[in-house]
Amino acid sequence: MEWKLNDVIVDTNQCAKCSTCAIVCPNNLVKFNEKPYIGEECLRKGNGMCFEVCPRVSSGKYQIKIREKFKEEYYYGKGDVEGQDGGVVTTFLKYLLKNKKIDGAIVVGDECWKPVSLIVQNEEDLMNTTKSKYT
Repeated sequence: MEWKLNDVIVDTNQCAKCSTCAIVCPNNLVKFNEKPYIGEECLRKGNGMCFEVCPRVSSGKYQIKIREKFKEEYYYGKGDVEGQDGGVVTTFLKYLLKNKKIDGAIVVGDECWKPVSLIVQNEEDLMNTTKSKYT
């Protein structure tokens, strides 16, 4: 079935796999299994809320092109960082610091179990701030 998100996002492997398109579909036409697909004919041809909320569409072509250049291990957080949910943010920041894409990052560390804001400028300091801090 024809669906606008297929041509622009899903078929070009740009999908973030967030399932937001399936969540917001008012007619429950968008299904999600590893990636989104349209379960039955959509009268809007995918020009509805599913297209409007897609983070790949709303981020613009510039952002998508930046994302295309990242290796899967950095983009999906499959690196060597042990973090809360796969270490996605830490892996991404580690890549940016290591490759001199940024000079530093403002992150959350902890002192005696209390969260504190820190500026890290190298991988070693970054690795001391892994995992979520709940307050």
